[in-house]
This record gives sequence, C-alpha cells and structure tokens, in this order.
Amino acid sequence: RRACHTGVVADLLEHCAHLPHRRVTAGTTLIEQGDRFGQILVLLDGTVDIERDGQSLAVVDSPGAVLGEMSTVLDRPATATVRART
Repeated sequence: RRACHTGVVADLLEHCAHLPHRRVTAGTTLIEQGDRFGQILVLLDGTVDIERDGQSLAVVDSPGAVLGEMSTVLDRPATATVRART
C-alpha cells in the first residue's frame, strides 16, 4: 500500500522538479557498492533494488525515496548497490 503524496514527500518532489531527471532501463546500476558516488538521487517513479554483497536487502518503489544520501553526506563509499528494476 502506497502512502499519498502529502507533506514532506510532496515538498521534496516539488523542490526536485527543476533538477535534471534521468530515466533508466531495468537492470541499470545507479549506485555501485564501494564507489564514491557523490550524488543524492530522489526516486520519482519506478522501482529499484537495494543489494549488498550480491544479496537483496530491499525493494523501493515509493516516489520521494532518497538514495545515496549517506555516502554523499559522509563522504564514504556506497554501502549498497542500487539497481533499477522498472
């Protein structure tokens, strides 16, 4: 069940509206575990898989989900791989 887009998520999506959008095909790796990515991604639509050491940790499909923030803010290598599912 998906929450409606109100409050903070709606604000985040609105603030990101002017930023570059990137559409990718299923299977595209957006963030590779161990890489210094240096960007924060916001999921607008679709689904991504989160994997660590080749094992699935989560499936994310919520618009407004933030990806890569810990690695970027802490200036550390990514702790997981993020791959587009749809």
